[in-house]
Amino acid sequence: MKGNKILHRIIDLATLQELFESFHALCGIPITLTDVNGGLLYKPKGEHIGAGWIKACTHYHRQCEQTNKNCIISDTYLARHLKSGKEHAIYTCLNGLVDLAVPVYWEGEHIANIFSGQFFMSEPDISFYESLADKYGFNRSEYLAEIENVQRFDEAKVQEIIRFLKSLASLVTKSIQNSEDGELPLTKSKQLDKLTADSRRRDEILTTTLLSLDDYIYSLDTKDCFEEYYTPFKVGLLEEDYKNIKGLHYSQLNIHPQIKDELCIILEKVKRSKKTHNFYFPLKKNGHVEEYKGTVAYRRNAFNRFGGTTLHIRNISYEAKAYNEVTKLKQIIDNSPVAIVITDSDANIEYVNEQFCQNTGYTPTEVLGQNPRILKSGITPEGTYETLWRQISQGLTWKGGFQNKRKDGSLFAEKCIISPYYTNGTISHYVAIKEDITEKLAMEKELIRYKNKLEERVVEKNKQLQKSQHDYKEIVEHLTGIVWEVNMQGLIRFVSPNILKYSDYSAEELIEQPISYLFNPELHGKLYEFVNQFPENPREFSDFEVFLDKAGKRTFFTASGKPIFDIDNQLIGIRGISIDVTQQRERDKQVVEAIWQAEERLRTRISMELHDSIGATMSALSMYMNTLNTQFPDNSILQQVDSIVKKTASDIRMVARELNPPELETLGLAESLESISLLYNQVEQVNIKFLTDNLNLEPERNIKLALYRIITELINNAIKHGKATDIQIRLFSFEDEIYILYEDIGQGIFNNGSPQSLPGNGLKNIQTRLNTYGGHCQFFPIANCGLIVGMQLKAKSKREILT
Repeated sequence: MKGNKILHRIIDLATLQELFESFHALCGIPITLTDVNGGLLYKPKGEHIGAGWIKACTHYHRQCEQTNKNCIISDTYLARHLKSGKEHAIYTCLNGLVDLAVPVYWEGEHIANIFSGQFFMSEPDISFYESLADKYGFNRSEYLAEIENVQRFDEAKVQEIIRFLKSLASLVTKSIQNSEDGELPLTKSKQLDKLTADSRRRDEILTTTLLSLDDYIYSLDTKDCFEEYYTPFKVGLLEEDYKNIKGLHYSQLNIHPQIKDELCIILEKVKRSKKTHNFYFPLKKNGHVEEYKGTVAYRRNAFNRFGGTTLHIRNISYEAKAYNEVTKLKQIIDNSPVAIVITDSDANIEYVNEQFCQNTGYTPTEVLGQNPRILKSGITPEGTYETLWRQISQGLTWKGGFQNKRKDGSLFAEKCIISPYYTNGTISHYVAIKEDITEKLAMEKELIRYKNKLEERVVEKNKQLQKSQHDYKEIVEHLTGIVWEVNMQGLIRFVSPNILKYSDYSAEELIEQPISYLFNPELHGKLYEFVNQFPENPREFSDFEVFLDKAGKRTFFTASGKPIFDIDNQLIGIRGISIDVTQQRERDKQVVEAIWQAEERLRTRISMELHDSIGATMSALSMYMNTLNTQFPDNSILQQVDSIVKKTASDIRMVARELNPPELETLGLAESLESISLLYNQVEQVNIKFLTDNLNLEPERNIKLALYRIITELINNAIKHGKATDIQIRLFSFEDEIYILYEDIGQGIFNNGSPQSLPGNGLKNIQTRLNTYGGHCQFFPIANCGLIVGMQLKAKSKREILT
C-alpha cells in the first residue's frame, strides 16, 4: 500500500515473515503486521505480510458484503483502541471470532500493529453458523467444517499469546533501532505529520459517513443502560442531547410506554437467543407520526461473553407508506369483482386475481407462465385476435369480447379491456380487465322475454277489462244490481230485494227511510250533495263510487241514475242503480299490484345490474384512472375524465339505491326514509327534514313499499317541478293507521288543486297507490310558496284485515 512505504524501509519484512510463519507453525494462530489504521502490508509481489489466515475468514467472511463489514468493524475497533494508547486490544468479531492486536513503537511513535486472532475462547454456537451459512448462501457443509478447524483457547492461553505478541513487538522495535543509520525517506517529524494527516483524513471520512447516515446507533451495556452513541451528529430521536440519557436505563427514557415494553421484550429475546431481532414502532416527531424499525444485536466482549447490545434505529416511514400503498392496491386487485390478468410482453401470464380463477376454474399455479390462448374456445373469430394484437402492440388500448372456454370445458362470454404497460419507454407488460357477462347476457334475454310477456298480459288484461265493463253495462241495462228510487224529499220509495245481501236492512225496512240509510252522507258526501241539488239541476249521473257494510264486510258499488218525471213531465224523484264492483276493484288492485311487483322486480334487477356489473366496471375504470393519474399526475384531461368517472359512479350508486332501497327490509320505513333524505341532502341542493315523533307501528311490506315510493315521488316532483329548497316530512301513527304530512317551500307544483295539472303522472301515481290500499290524500298547493299534502293509510291492506 502506498501509505506504508516507510514501514517497508525501516522493517526487515523478510525476517519478520519468517518469525510469523514460525509462530503460526507452533500455535496455529494467524498473525500479520498492519499500519496504525489497520491496513495490511504487502510484499513486492502483492502477497500480504503474515501467516495462517483461516479459510472461514478468507473464503467466506471476507467474501460476503455483510460479513465483511463485520470484519472491517473488528479491524477498525482494534486500530482505534491501539491509537488511543492501549497496550493491547482484544475484540470478539460480530462473526464470532476473537481478534487481538498489540502496537509497534519506534522512538515513541506508534508506527504499526501486530495483528492476530481468528480463534474461539469457548465452544462456538454451531446453530449461529448454520443460520449464517443459510442466510448468506455459504456451502453449509464446507463452511461448518472450516469452523470446526478454528482453534479454541482459554483465557490463560490468550494472555500468554498477548505477552508473546508484546515481546515480538518489542523485538521488532529493537531491530528497527539497530538497523543502519542511513537516511530515511522522511524525517521523523515529517513521518509524524504524515501519520497525523492520515489519521485526520480517516476521522474526516468517518465523520462524513456518520453524517450521511439517517440511522441512530446506540450501544447498551449488560444492564441495558446507554453506553455509547455511534451517530453523535444525529440527535432528537430518543433524546434532545445524548448526554441527557448516557448511563440511564432504557426504561427511564421519556418515550411512550408501549415502545419501552416492546424494547424490553426484544432485549430479552436477544439475550436468550444471542441473535439479532427486529421490532417496529411509531414515534411522533415534528407534529406528525413516523414509523421506525429497531434492530437489537447481541454483542460479545473480548472473552466471548455477553458484553451488551447494540440498538440500531431507522426511519422507515417512506418504506412503510409505500408498502401500505402497494399492499392496499394488491388487495383491491386481488379482491376485484372483475378478472385481472397481467402478462409479459410475450403474453405469458405473470399474475391473475381470484376472480379470474372463479371465472375460468384454473388455479394461479396452472396458468402462470401460460399464454391466455388456453381459454380459446374456437368460437371467437380469428380476426378478433388479429385486431387485438395489432392495436396493443402499437400501444393502443383494445376493447372487445370473447367466447372462451373454462377448465371444465363449459363456455362463457367475456367483455375485456387490454392495455399495454410501459417500462422505460418500452412495452413490458399487458394488463387485461375481464368481466364474465354470461349471466348478464342471459339476464338481458330474460328481461326482453319477460317484457314481451308482460306486454302481452297487459294487452290481455285491457281486453278483459273492456269486456268486463261491457258486461257490467249490460247487467245494469237488464236491471241487475241494487235498484233504488227516492222522491224529491230524499226518502226511499223503492229498493230491490237483494239489498239484504249487502246491508243490515231488508227492502221493506228501507221504504220511506232517508237515502242516508243506503248511502251515509258523512261517507258519501259527493253523492248526497248531488241529490240535494237535484231539484234545481236535474240530470243523469254515473260512476259515483259508494259502499255498503254488513257484518264486517264492505261492498263497493258504482252508482248511476237519472231523473224521474210523471206524465205531466214534473220531476218526482231519482231512479238509480248500484252495481257491485267489489270483485272488479279487487281484480284491479291485483293487476295494479302485479304491475307494481313486476316494476319492483325490474327495479331490483336493474339495481343489482347497476351495482354488481356497471358499478364494478366503474370501480375498475376508477382504479385504472387512478393508475393513469399516478403515472401522469399533471395531465389535466385525465383529471377531468377521472372526475367524470367518479361523478358517474356516485350517480349510479344513488340510482341503484333509489331503485332498490336495501334498508327497507332490514331497518324499516322510518330509517329508510331518513337514509334517503340524507342521500338527497348530499346530492341535491335541497334541505330535507324527516320527523317520526309518534310512529308506533311498522306497516306491512306492501304498504311500507307504497309509502316509500309515494314519499320519494313527492321529493322528486318537488325538486324537479316545484324547485323546492326545503322539505319537511312528518310521519306518525294512530291506532292502526299511518298519517303523513308533507310540506315543501317551492313553486307549488300545480295551481288548481288537482294532481292532473302536473306534467307527467307523478301525483296521479301517488293517488292511485293510496286508493289501491284504501288510503286518502289531499293536496294543498300554494302558488310560489310550496305544497302541502296530507295522507292517511291503514298499516295493513284491507284485504289482509278482512282475512
